[in-house]
Amino acid sequence: MPCWVPCSKFLASVVTPNPRPFTVGQAIFRPGDPVTHLHGVQRGGIRMVRYNDDGDEILIYRASAGETFAEAALFADVFSDTALAQRYCALLSRQVRDLRTMIEIRSIRSAPERILHYLRLHADTAGVCRLSGPVKDLAAQLGLAHETMYRGLKRLEDEGRIQRRGKTIRVERLEEG
Repeated sequence: MPCWVPCSKFLASVVTPNPRPFTVGQAIFRPGDPVTHLHGVQRGGIRMVRYNDDGDEILIYRASAGETFAEAALFADVFSDTALAQRYCALLSRQVRDLRTMIEIRSIRSAPERILHYLRLHADTAGVCRLSGPVKDLAAQLGLAHETMYRGLKRLEDEGRIQRRGKTIRVERLEEG
């Protein structure tokens, strides 16, 4: 079950967490609601979505364990702590780096190569990448239709470039030298 807290793990020493469990699909807040907390995911994940005029869901952001969302709260008076601001700036720096990496990944035209590049960047030293959410969410993050994502994964698997077992994917190692 996803769970959010009004601060993530990196802020726990400054702001006392107030854990609140949520069920899948339950709204944490809606556009226009007053911001009262800096929210963080303790375990599970959240999806921030908007809806277009046709009612289609648009994924804005997916936060996983240890990540924050609704960051505008940092500028409320209750969060004017310098140490907190410095820690938060460090988090923002990491997120900027991650966004630049996603721009790099999305610039790859071939869907299988885009997927493979992402998996390599997120694999551990043994070449194993563990997906933190549904493949459909990763497809949206990579700018691919979920059907294209599944076809790309199948092609990479058929070519022996990856081995899939549920949400665990072993990636072929690059030759060093």
